[in-house]
Amino acid sequence: MTTLGKESCVFQTFSDKKGAGGGDPLARAVTGNVDNLLPDLSNLDEAGAGIFLQINEGPERGNQHITDVTALFVDTDGAPLEPILDAMPTPHILVQSSPDKYHVYWRVSDCPLDSFKEVQKRLANAFGTDPSVCDLSRVMRVPGSWHRKTDSPFQVEMVEDDLPPYPLAKIEAALKRVERISLPESIQTIFDELRNAQPGDRNNTLNRVAYACGQQSASLDTDPREELRKIAKSIGLDDGEINATIESGFTSGQGSPQRSVPEKGEEDLNDKHAIAMIEGKAVIINEGSDGAISFSSKADFNVATASMKPQPDPHNPNRTISAADAWIKSPFRRFYERVVFDPSEKCPVEHYNLWRGFAVEPSGNHEACQPFLDHIKNVICSGNDVHYNYLISWMADAVQNPGKRPGVAVVLLGGRGTGKGMFAKHFGSLFGGHYRQLVQPRHLTGNFNSHLKDALMVFADEAFWGGNVKEEGPLKALITEDQLMIEPKGVNSFAIQNHIHLIMATNNAWAVPAGIDERRFFCLEVSDSMKQDHEYFGALDEAMMNGGIEALLGFLLEWPLEGVNLRQVPQTDALKFQKDLSMSPLQRFWQQLLADGFLPGEEVGEELPWDDEPVSIATDELRILLKQFCQEHGITRTPSPAEVGKTLNQLCPGMTKTRPRTNNSKRKQHYTLPVLDECRYAFELAMGGAPIDWNAV
Repeated sequence: MTTLGKESCVFQTFSDKKGAGGGDPLARAVTGNVDNLLPDLSNLDEAGAGIFLQINEGPERGNQHITDVTALFVDTDGAPLEPILDAMPTPHILVQSSPDKYHVYWRVSDCPLDSFKEVQKRLANAFGTDPSVCDLSRVMRVPGSWHRKTDSPFQVEMVEDDLPPYPLAKIEAALKRVERISLPESIQTIFDELRNAQPGDRNNTLNRVAYACGQQSASLDTDPREELRKIAKSIGLDDGEINATIESGFTSGQGSPQRSVPEKGEEDLNDKHAIAMIEGKAVIINEGSDGAISFSSKADFNVATASMKPQPDPHNPNRTISAADAWIKSPFRRFYERVVFDPSEKCPVEHYNLWRGFAVEPSGNHEACQPFLDHIKNVICSGNDVHYNYLISWMADAVQNPGKRPGVAVVLLGGRGTGKGMFAKHFGSLFGGHYRQLVQPRHLTGNFNSHLKDALMVFADEAFWGGNVKEEGPLKALITEDQLMIEPKGVNSFAIQNHIHLIMATNNAWAVPAGIDERRFFCLEVSDSMKQDHEYFGALDEAMMNGGIEALLGFLLEWPLEGVNLRQVPQTDALKFQKDLSMSPLQRFWQQLLADGFLPGEEVGEELPWDDEPVSIATDELRILLKQFCQEHGITRTPSPAEVGKTLNQLCPGMTKTRPRTNNSKRKQHYTLPVLDECRYAFELAMGGAPIDWNAV
């Protein structure tokens, strides 16, 4: 049951040999932990019951109760096993249910409930297995139990393989190849075509079907030409015409046999390569032994395969061509209409999906990852419960909804050796080949970014700093935009769905460009309580490598996300500090005025009281103060009057423009500002809502 990833199981028992009185005294349907149910199931087994397990996930027996597809499977029911093992991916479980009868299981990670029946029927049709094995709540015999329907009792045996579940696309791709190599028409169907030939087209039809029979003659046990003669005569063709047409068509067909299996060289290449269309161009997809996916042009592919033995030309078996060209021409090659990165369960089989699923299977033993959870809470979140709950929700959303992005990046600030990288490494390990660690800014926001095409979790380790104005736009687009433009070397650029979840870590004070209304960054000041504690980090590593990673995935999959809005980012002190560093000169100037708590009057040395009543200052006087501020802080460009007005309206919505009457004939334009506390509160709201210690500014 562990290979199927089950802890709670639904069992069904029936009498293998029922009596004549009707009813079944051994019929049971029970649900629970296999260890707890084992004594009762063993007793039923000894009493003569067949023990069956509901394969797909559900709280009780019945199609209406199935919540998840655990596996695809076939019951050979006497059909040969070898073609299944040859054509399909390695099964996770192979059960011998009785002599010469087998059950074959492939665990899948993403099969929708409404697709299960169709795929099951296709498997049965492709391999001649039991066609009734297609309902969601199907039960199958349990390994270790006894099968007593046979002449001699047979103990059900099992062989299992500890492989991660396959994506449905992998099963369907293999199945599609099997369906493609099956003959498109049986000989009987060819005969029917001749029987139904229309007057005026009978001779052409006879020539066509004779050619088709000739193509398939090598795989036939009997010569079809005699039957063709009988049918042709029955529809009114004369003997002389019949014989000449059949021999001509049949002989031509034998010269262009229809292969039922690919050549060995084609098969070898097909296991590791596919062809897909990218922006109107055909490219070669290469699947590395480490799971990495890359793209090649035909020229590069020719060079890479040049040492392979020449192969028969699929279009002309009498000559040989290069292995690359033979595979490209082969009807058995894998071909896809486009390349996508789609972690959802809705990717069409015609699309090449870069998503390969999670790297590990979830475990319910949450205690195994408790040291890591403690590290997150006490070190990464410095003991703050609110920050811990948000971060865990962000992580849980990445595994429960990998096809969606929260639009928020996690930013970790702290010194070296505090555990930032440890956090990213172990969390990233859940995603296997979809995890990237980057240490160069160009790898995060630069060109030639093919490494991001199938990235779901990215750890930017010292790969950015907040003052990098040039890369600010690309960084924010990476976090929030739905599409990502991929630019591989030597292949046309193409757009792909952006599923990147970004974790950033830095020792620099200014980490990210955080604007006044920033909602893209969840910033945390990492505690240095465990800094350079090698014993602590060694124990944490050991815990995660001994079941902790699987337990973390199980924990996150069960973490409740109802009512969680990840766009409501906690306004942490670390985020406030990033906003302070990212403030524009005008924002910093205005903050300083509010901190000083007074404005200069029209007379030299005069200070306008601001605590208890609104104040008014001439706009040109305010611009003089701003210019002085810029000069004192080394800012070469003073904001324009239009910028000043627009920004102050954002920072102080209660501000108004007036032209008060004076003794002079010229009336100057003034800004009338609310009382100081109201201006300070408006600034705090504009900067995200976090309170500011004005005495410390």
